[in-house]
Amino acid sequence: MRFLIDIAVAVLIAVVVGFFTAWYSVSHGQLYGAVKKEQWTAWPQAGGPDADPYSVAMLARTGEVPLGAGEGEVKGEFGGYFCPCHGSVYDTAARIRKGPAPKNLQVPDYAFTSDTVVKIG
Repeated sequence: MRFLIDIAVAVLIAVVVGFFTAWYSVSHGQLYGAVKKEQWTAWPQAGGPDADPYSVAMLARTGEVPLGAGEGEVKGEFGGYFCPCHGSVYDTAARIRKGPAPKNLQVPDYAFTSDTVVKIG
């Protein structure tokens, strides 16, 4: 009987620690695969098949991982961007049109330096 109680306690500790670390990772932005350049942060793997699930969860929660910019990607009902995690749909101006995302996508400062070059930031 003592052995079963020890196993139950070990499983309970593992579950609590697992949930806490997952919550902390998603809530505090401590994500894997982030690439930082000055004030910008990107998660190049977030939209791919090898995406870290914690990164995808945090980015979807904050509305920061839209799809639709690449050729052949799902554009959503409004021809803009689509978040595959929760189904939020954005228009081409990055405004939320449908779904649980709490805010519009952030559009960084940009300038056209020529007909073919855009400077971001």
